[in-house]
Amino acid sequence: GAAKGMLPDGTLWAHDWFSDYPEMIAAAADGLLVSNHSYGAGIQGSPLWYLGYYDNDARGLDNIQYNAPYYLAIVSAGNDRQSGVNSGDGGFDYLTDMATSKNNMTVAATFEVLNYTGPGSVGMSGFSSWGPTDDGRVKPDISGKGVNMYSSVGGSNSAYANYSGTSMSSPNVAGSLMLLQQHFNETTGDYMKASTLKGLAIHTADETGTAPGPDYRFGWGLLNVQRGAEVISGMNDSSYLIEETLESGETIVFSVTGNGSDPLVASATWTDPPGTPLPANATSLDDPTPMLVNDLDL
Repeated sequence: GAAKGMLPDGTLWAHDWFSDYPEMIAAAADGLLVSNHSYGAGIQGSPLWYLGYYDNDARGLDNIQYNAPYYLAIVSAGNDRQSGVNSGDGGFDYLTDMATSKNNMTVAATFEVLNYTGPGSVGMSGFSSWGPTDDGRVKPDISGKGVNMYSSVGGSNSAYANYSGTSMSSPNVAGSLMLLQQHFNETTGDYMKASTLKGLAIHTADETGTAPGPDYRFGWGLLNVQRGAEVISGMNDSSYLIEETLESGETIVFSVTGNGSDPLVASATWTDPPGTPLPANATSLDDPTPMLVNDLDL
């Protein structure tokens, strides 16, 4: 019981990180909905222009997910905030590699929250790497418990230990999101597109940080799977999950009715085509050129 996973009846395929993109392509083509990636490029010894930079790994991950619209990759943000690198930015601008992609979900690590009463209930870990990306996109996307997480380890089939890191918060989120896919499937007979699943997660997250809305530390907030499940259960009554396709320049209009007392909240998420990395050199430090191809307004 002390080691019950986030997806206790799920089946996990475990790989090392070698040949990860070909394996991801094959798994997504075979119907995989969610994968976890508790690894990435470290920042020690990396040039400063690389921090926050949308590189070919980020583009490759976006390309995989663009061509497999039901597949969502969950990526750890990294644990480098106390590394001393780029110290002039106060802990910001530490994301690298796959963590800077657009279509994935990058995960920060927080302390456990047993009783959420407001943003002050959520404590940020001392190590979790913060965004933004060089072009200003909100990264990380979401936060989850990653401090003192009790988990299986590789010593034996019955070995467990406590670890802290975004490598722990990322699989925490990945397993939890699969529960939402399962609930959606049991409710509708279908699965959500990856952009819908990502949108549902950030739409229903608990507010975090010192100011309303998303930020470059926690993302859109602390994952709240119960609220996400309630949105699915309330579809076409208290909530709507709408999947559409937009052509360039097109506008789609939906009419909804509020209940007169609760806030009416809406989110729009989409899978973006892969961007084009800027030339990788020391002169492109924090270049704000947008990596978004499509830019939707709500």
